[in-house]
Amino acid sequence: MIFVAIVLAILAAAFVFYVKNKGITVRWYEWILGALGIALLYFAILNFNGGLFEETTRAAWLYLIVMGIPALVLLAVPALLIIRRK
Repeated sequence: MIFVAIVLAILAAAFVFYVKNKGITVRWYEWILGALGIALLYFAILNFNGGLFEETTRAAWLYLIVMGIPALVLLAVPALLIIRRK
């Protein structure tokens, strides 16, 4: 599971460097929404893998849907706010 955390950290760092290099302004609440989205996505992936490990595939997929979709929404909202502000 450390692999998932490393990939998410690399993607977050790449996003920060991209924002700094392009001069895009990001408000404080967009950072918070993005961090909550990443944390929720990480939590959903961990529980999905745990459910598959315990061989409860239906529960694993249901948990991924229930927690993964709000995570994607929390990641999409700040992205759309930043795009619209430009």
